[in-house]
Amino acid sequence: MRKFILCLGIFILSVSALFADAFDTSTIAYSPVYNYKNPKFEKKNNTWYFNLDYLTLAYERWDTLNSRSNIIVRKVLFDNMESETAVTDNNFLNTNPAVSHTMVVWSSNINSNPDIFYSVYTGTNWSSPQALQTTPQYEFTPDVAE
Repeated sequence: MRKFILCLGIFILSVSALFADAFDTSTIAYSPVYNYKNPKFEKKNNTWYFNLDYLTLAYERWDTLNSRSNIIVRKVLFDNMESETAVTDNNFLNTNPAVSHTMVVWSSNINSNPDIFYSVYTGTNWSSPQALQTTPQYEFTPDVAE
């Protein structure tokens, strides 16, 4: 029985070593100045992902020096990712992104309390941020459906 367990252990280790390089564990985003948080891929309801040329990824990019964050989007293709596109670029907290193929929504404290903002992908770039809802209440967990 001990020989069987030893042989099984050696087999498992050799198979795991064989496939260790099969999975890419490269870093998606790294910077000594920024922290990247809360990544969200687009949601697709009743659509096959293989019909798309790319998926949209949105996340928060935190400036560690100034305690502010911006919303960043990237196209994720089959074999690479396009450059970061900053949807917001201000000195406020922009958090909780949710994204579809053509729209990103998030919460921002630009009006002194969290409100919902959005940007639309026009096919070549992202539109300027627009307020979806500005009320005295706190809106901080937006979602988007396509």
